[in-house]
Amino acid sequence: IYPVDKKKPFNRLTKIASYRGGASHDADMYQHVNDIVNTINNNSDWTFRFQGSRFKHIEERTKNNHEFTDPSTLMQFYKGYHDLNANIAFFPLITNVFNLGKSNISLLEATYAGSAFMGNKELTEFNHSFVTDISLGLYDPFKFLKDNVDLQEAMNESAWQWILENRLLSNINKLRTERLLA
Repeated sequence: IYPVDKKKPFNRLTKIASYRGGASHDADMYQHVNDIVNTINNNSDWTFRFQGSRFKHIEERTKNNHEFTDPSTLMQFYKGYHDLNANIAFFPLITNVFNLGKSNISLLEATYAGSAFMGNKELTEFNHSFVTDISLGLYDPFKFLKDNVDLQEAMNESAWQWILENRLLSNINKLRTERLLA
């Protein structure tokens, strides 16, 4: 699904922040609702795209720079997220037992789509130097990152290098083979 040579480059020409996730993240989004609404409303030169689910408690309180996608199949979602090529992807998970068991798929998808990533670094899968921490909220970290295009691009490139070195299935399968044959 994700050929290495199809990774989107970082897009310096737009101001798009994306969120991806379904209704199972309603508690995560509700926990940060005021912060997310303030971030959207105080950054009217940015477009905030929500893919996967609509969050009415955010949508009703934000301006016209808040967008959402219609429900789609998984493959349509992957293509749409990749085509969007957002500058910044944010994923505000709260720290709880359920989220401690989550994978880093949002980080992998965002990086492949060319985005710098913002996530809760209290969760092991997001505790990397190339992730901007939003465990205490989105507003201030977004304010810092939004105007630093060079940093956004560097974060995406660092995340991509980490993926190439640590998360390619071909490399993981080599390790599996070595361990099975040992």
